[in-house]
Amino acid sequence: MQTTFLDKADLERLAADFNALLHDYPEWRREMYEEMGRAVLEDVQRGFGNGEVAGWQDAVVGSGGGYAAVRPKKKTFTQNGERGNPYAVGYVTNAIDSGHKQGKGRFVPGLKPQSWNSEKQPYGARLKADRVAGKGVYARARQRAEQIAYQAAERFVRKIQQKLKEG
Repeated sequence: MQTTFLDKADLERLAADFNALLHDYPEWRREMYEEMGRAVLEDVQRGFGNGEVAGWQDAVVGSGGGYAAVRPKKKTFTQNGERGNPYAVGYVTNAIDSGHKQGKGRFVPGLKPQSWNSEKQPYGARLKADRVAGKGVYARARQRAEQIAYQAAERFVRKIQQKLKEG
C-alpha cells in the first residue's frame, strides 16, 4: 500500500498557493467576463450588419467583475430624419430587435438603389422587406453566449490549474 505524507512545509506551501489564487481570482474572473462580453458584442454587431446600429452597442462588465452584458450605449442619441428629434439609441435598437415594421414597396427618397441613374429616375428606392433587418439579434446572441461562457470557463479553469502546478 502506497502512503503519502505531507509535512508542515508542504501544507504551508499549499496554503500559500491557495492564497495566491484567491488574490488573483477577482482579476481573472473580470478578464473572463470581459472576454465573454467582447465575443457576444461581436455577434450582436454582426447581427445588426456592422452599420450605424452595430456601433451603438456596447459590452460592459459589472463593477465587481461578476457579470457581462451587451446593450445599447447609455446617453447616446440619434436624430430622426427631417424633424431632427433626438432618440435614445436604446429605443431604436429595441424597435429593430423586436422586428420594426416598414411599408414594403413604399418609395423612400433618401435610399440610393444600386441601379440608380440620375438622368432617368429620382434619387430613391422602394422598400423590399416588410420589416427592418435585425429582428431577434439579441435572442440569437444569447443562445451563443452559453457556448462562449463554457469556452471562457474552460480557459479560466486551465489558468487555475497552471497556477497550482507552478506553485
